[in-house]
Amino acid sequence: MATPRQQSVIADVLAPSGVLNFLGQLHGEPALLKKEVLVPRIGTPRFLRGRSIGRGFGGSARRTVMFNSNAQRRQDTFEKQVTYQDESHFLGHLAQGENAEPLRIYFRSVRDGYRLYLRSGPRSGHALYLHNSGCVGAFKVVPGGAEPTVFQLLNANNQYVSPLHLLHDHVRVRLAVEGTKAPLRLRRYAHSPFTYLGCAGDGEPFDFSLHTVERNAPWLSQPDEV
Repeated sequence: MATPRQQSVIADVLAPSGVLNFLGQLHGEPALLKKEVLVPRIGTPRFLRGRSIGRGFGGSARRTVMFNSNAQRRQDTFEKQVTYQDESHFLGHLAQGENAEPLRIYFRSVRDGYRLYLRSGPRSGHALYLHNSGCVGAFKVVPGGAEPTVFQLLNANNQYVSPLHLLHDHVRVRLAVEGTKAPLRLRRYAHSPFTYLGCAGDGEPFDFSLHTVERNAPWLSQPDEV
């Protein structure tokens, strides 16, 4: 029976067309997403108008109460604040252009698929995780923290393929989060100028071109692993 090392490979990973990389490399570091949020305004809300609510003594005078409408109260007590969120670590795609340097990824075989670790670029040593936003990003592996996401290999018909598939020099595969059989696809959001890779959305399944550069690849920390 093959060991995890014997089924692990290092491969250069590209898009069949366009450019595959992290948003920081595609758009320049940092790849900032502009966000507008409502925050409480410091100060006392203004009163806008009033109404008479009763007759005074003698039946002629009326007492006036000033009040805010709900809409105006919201406008007076909150204000827009612009913030910027760094999206550089998310995996993305550009429809035009060529990869200057492909992503080099270590496909580490585990029981139900592969964990993917970067072996090139500014995020070398990071692993690919499915973020709670539904998009795939590179994050540092923290001892005692969450394990990197397990991905499974699919063919063009979204069927599982054997680890032996990676023994070829050049293969095209799809990636799905373990147990979902739903391939990663391109994702766009109305509030963002970027194109992400994630596990949901209406985009077409994304095909990855893998060019194997090393087979029987061990952990960097365990070069003598069997």
